[in-house]
Amino acid sequence: MISYEFQIHLPKGKDSSLNASSENKELYVQATHFNNTILLQIRLNGEMDSTYEVSSKGLNPILDINVPLAGNLGNTGGDYDDEEEEFVRDHLSDYQVVTKLGDSADPKVPVVCVQIAELYRRVILPEVSGTMAQDNMQFSLLISMSSKIWRATKEQSADDNDFGKLVFVLKCIKDMYAK
Repeated sequence: MISYEFQIHLPKGKDSSLNASSENKELYVQATHFNNTILLQIRLNGEMDSTYEVSSKGLNPILDINVPLAGNLGNTGGDYDDEEEEFVRDHLSDYQVVTKLGDSADPKVPVVCVQIAELYRRVILPEVSGTMAQDNMQFSLLISMSSKIWRATKEQSADDNDFGKLVFVLKCIKDMYAK
């Protein structure tokens, strides 16, 4: 069992990634690695109200296709046929996200969980284990987090800066392992 943790104080201001305009907030990230399971806790001001289990089930073991992180970016010519296009796999189909505790109707959180799982599979696990992770490597990720991270404040629209929040959380997870 190996444990990692990372803590950051979010300053007041509307430019903050996680809606810290009303008060000082603290984001605390902790990961505990077991043999085949990783327990990841993402707390906003010490609160966690939802838990998700992410497992690598789906089309990935069936289709042995190596797709770059950005998908198919090589299509620069204007004269092409749809039938000649290469198959681009959707990484959302590589994982199964099960809501253990929390709002199962929230469409944002499963996407966030899949992005965290992709970060672990492609970046963190190869660095921690010292070897390149194979695509068929099976691991389970148990994510407990505060869903308040993804809720909009009264001043914001529902989808305002969700991508910025996701990038900030992914960066915090990656920085946790860099220490």
